[in-house]
Amino acid sequence: CVPSPSVSPDTELSVSVTLVDAVTNSLRVVATGNGAQVGNATVTIVGGVNQNKQTSVCGQAFFGGIPAGSYTVTVSAPGYQDSVETLSVTGSTVVSVALTPS
Repeated sequence: CVPSPSVSPDTELSVSVTLVDAVTNSLRVVATGNGAQVGNATVTIVGGVNQNKQTSVCGQAFFGGIPAGSYTVTVSAPGYQDSVETLSVTGSTVVSVALTPS
């Protein structure tokens, strides 16, 4: 997902970048609904650490530097049923979550 904002040449933009050591564990959650990315969904992970994050406009939330192990991942967004999955995180783990309209 590459959002294409309308920006004039003299506008300042800020970019957030997360760098993670390649040997740590990380989890990237990609939320989709009706075939499109779901931005501003709440992603909660419970396991080795407990954290909440909002998905970007591209439907992604990134959890870096987390302990390896089993996690319960809950994704919720207005207009969709909550999705709950249990998965194992080792190394760089990516999970795609397809949300069902409510």
